[in-house]
Amino acid sequence: MLGLNITALLFINSRVTWTFHGAALASLLTLLAGFIPAYLRLPHGRWLEFHYEFMNWSYVGLIAAGVSEAATRLPSAPFWPAVVASMFAVFLLGGILISRGRGKRVFNLQTSVIRSDAPVNWLTAFKRRRTACH
Repeated sequence: MLGLNITALLFINSRVTWTFHGAALASLLTLLAGFIPAYLRLPHGRWLEFHYEFMNWSYVGLIAAGVSEAATRLPSAPFWPAVVASMFAVFLLGGILISRGRGKRVFNLQTSVIRSDAPVNWLTAFKRRRTACH
């Protein structure tokens, strides 16, 4: 996903650059927003919820991009209505599925094994994570 986002940001086409660069930037932000809490285990007791939410939305965005690309390839489909309608449909279905799955997860029990009562800032968590990996 990271490679795909970087490649999309390097793509230059004067007609639709701003639209797809914006979508690639949004995808990159949701990807990072899902990765950072899982990597640093912050915020305590809720990091898995953040990871779940943002990674799901990152995946929905990827599916929406693929579906809108396929919709623009239909012979009689006008470009912008095909993009908007297909993305709206995918985001609506994705939102419904994510919200249904959210209630089935018990995040506080899954994160209690790693939970610490001491407050930790981002820099301390990053340093602790680096030393644990080496």
